[in-house]
Amino acid sequence: MLILNHVTKEYDDVMVLKDFSFSIEKGKIYSILGPSGCGKTTILRLIAELEKPDKGQIELRGQKVSYVFQEPRLLPWETVRKNLELVCPKKESKKIEQLLELMELKEYSDAYPKELSGGMKQRVSIMRGFLYPHDILLMDEPFQALDLKLKAKLIREIYSLHQSMGNTILFVTHDLDEALLLGDEIIILSPKPTSIVKRFTIDASQKERGLENMQSIKEDMTKILNHASI
Repeated sequence: MLILNHVTKEYDDVMVLKDFSFSIEKGKIYSILGPSGCGKTTILRLIAELEKPDKGQIELRGQKVSYVFQEPRLLPWETVRKNLELVCPKKESKKIEQLLELMELKEYSDAYPKELSGGMKQRVSIMRGFLYPHDILLMDEPFQALDLKLKAKLIREIYSLHQSMGNTILFVTHDLDEALLLGDEIIILSPKPTSIVKRFTIDASQKERGLENMQSIKEDMTKILNHASI
């Protein structure tokens, strides 16, 4: 459903992507790991058409894209509810109430962004990403402002939302545990110019995703990540 064909992207004579290709299937969650500055965010921005490749092609095949950025990017003059309503079709408005309940933010629905903690703002950003009509959801380190307990809860809830929607998710993270708990497939990238070092398929069901059950694959992935100079 999504293909990057021989994509090259350069910034100020720094080659980030060179003849980079990969494809993903519909309805899966892909966790993307790689060294800082290797091009993870650049890949997402190219897919979202926020940037254009210098060479090569990106084939979306008519798929709509939603984006959860590293920072919340909420409209400061609008309430939480209004920030969500702006991207949600009226016929889907019931989903706003469901997500506010799910994210434990119902009592803050009429609050403004300045009245929220960093973690709360990021939860609103995640909700907005799911509410915007899409086939592919891009998530750029969405959990970095969240504590461990809330992060674990959101990973479960995001997986549940994904299962009900059938969307495709590309999830960028530096955290191997996050990648293992959420991803159906994990893509490990090299330092720039970026190439794919390894792709891991995670066969365990979500109920079996406790980290104690993933120790063997985690050890294998850690070796590859260390070799990739992360």
